[in-house]
Amino acid sequence: LGFARIIATPVNYAFNVSKVSVIFTIIGFSFIFGLIYINTVRKIGFSRPVELVRAEKAAEKPPRANWLAGLFGLLTLGTGYAISLFIEEPLAVLSWFLLASVLVIIGTFITLISGSVLLCKILQKNINYYYKTNHFISVSSMTYRMRRNGAGLAAICILLTMTLVTLSTTATMYSSIDFYVDTRFPCDINASANKYGYDPNLNSMGNALTDSIVENAKAEGADIGDLGSYTCYSVKGNYVNGEFKSVSFYNTDIDNGVQYVFMDINDYNNSFNCNEELGNGEAIVASGDKNDRTDVIKLGDLSLNVVKRIDDKLDALDPFAFFAAPDTLVYVIVNNNDEIAKEHLSKYESDGNKSMIRCIWKASFNTGMNDEDQIRLSNEISEFLDGSREDNDLMLTNCYNPIQMRHELIDSLGGLMFLGTLLSIIFLISSFVIIYYKQISEGYEDQSRFSIMQKVGMTKKEIRKSIESQMLTVFLIPIAFACIHLIVVMPLISKILMLSGLYNPMRLQITAGICALICGLIYTLVYKATSNSYFKIVSA
Repeated sequence: LGFARIIATPVNYAFNVSKVSVIFTIIGFSFIFGLIYINTVRKIGFSRPVELVRAEKAAEKPPRANWLAGLFGLLTLGTGYAISLFIEEPLAVLSWFLLASVLVIIGTFITLISGSVLLCKILQKNINYYYKTNHFISVSSMTYRMRRNGAGLAAICILLTMTLVTLSTTATMYSSIDFYVDTRFPCDINASANKYGYDPNLNSMGNALTDSIVENAKAEGADIGDLGSYTCYSVKGNYVNGEFKSVSFYNTDIDNGVQYVFMDINDYNNSFNCNEELGNGEAIVASGDKNDRTDVIKLGDLSLNVVKRIDDKLDALDPFAFFAAPDTLVYVIVNNNDEIAKEHLSKYESDGNKSMIRCIWKASFNTGMNDEDQIRLSNEISEFLDGSREDNDLMLTNCYNPIQMRHELIDSLGGLMFLGTLLSIIFLISSFVIIYYKQISEGYEDQSRFSIMQKVGMTKKEIRKSIESQMLTVFLIPIAFACIHLIVVMPLISKILMLSGLYNPMRLQITAGICALICGLIYTLVYKATSNSYFKIVSA
């Protein structure tokens, strides 16, 4: 039901229990418990009865802090952190993400197993901290138990980290749907077409396509408003030693890559109701925040003097700019777009038989129609553009309607959100089960020790303080490490969202913070519940 609500789908199904599934579940768990029983019988068979009886009274050797293992754990953890922090290319993230995750998991286990013992040793050497009633007993108890505790704490930490990362990523994507659609598709109809190479008839082709879809919309009863249409040329490449090298549209370097879009001044004035004028060799430029604010744009033998910057209009020029690495996109407005494309841009043909420049047509307008009519009109325009590909030698045509796009995103991202939430719940329950049974088992182990302490004069209030000191120390380690892991992995998550087109760092940070607070609150409640259970056992 929750999944159906998330993807905005009517509920229409019947629930039934599969007998085959029940039988297989019983067989599967019977097999697992059978193996556990056989292993237990094996251990008892190879043990002496006297050893089993005296096992609890046997002296336990204090664990030693393994500095070498601790340093290896820190090195492994640091390597995973370095991959997350210093990988810049979004496409490279996909190949490095798994390695970084494995290194962080291994580093966390080794660091907490070795580091927890070392932490207890350090606390014991701190006279002002260790020789207090509530700390003395708790630290002494943890010192002997931390080698086992370290693995449990690491498991809890990894599960909490998986919860935070999964929930933060999916929640950010799902909550960004409205922002994504409203920003990327500002009008009811958003049509585009492009193809490779220079086309001397680009303007006439663009005007013909615009007239055709507007006439089609009027015939369907649309009230045309906010009409905007223009054609432009685009070239994408890398800067190598200060020289522009054109490459494939899918093969640019995130650090040195740049995409130039050349637009005619007349199209700019018509689309934005401006009255700008430019001379030969002059340009008006709009780009992202991190681009160099140079006064001259150079592409090979092309040199343009920048007379004005309109960076605040970049999103209006291209609604996709915010989501697709905006710092690599530069709009260049000139007074002789066709001449520049013919004389300069058409020289970039470094990808075999494909020209490295694209000629692009875009048109958008509002219709004043209801949702159903907008979707129907958008589908008709899409069919018309598809039929125009062969006549105009077009490579790709699109017509997007924000209502359609919102429904599609809810369907796809709603599924991810549901899956992410389900996995997060599973991870949380798993970590809480580990915590609970860990505390129950340790409570019964410590029951006889606290019983002796009560007989020699230790009050239940002092027992409570000692338990709280121990629990607080143990419980803070996993949640603290999980939050650190989340902060370090945020750059990787941002780049993954950039690849999906849902690049919104502020929303990701807010969502991650909320998820961390919610998990922290639940974790605190579990801490209180388990500490109370532990106290009841040891004080009985």
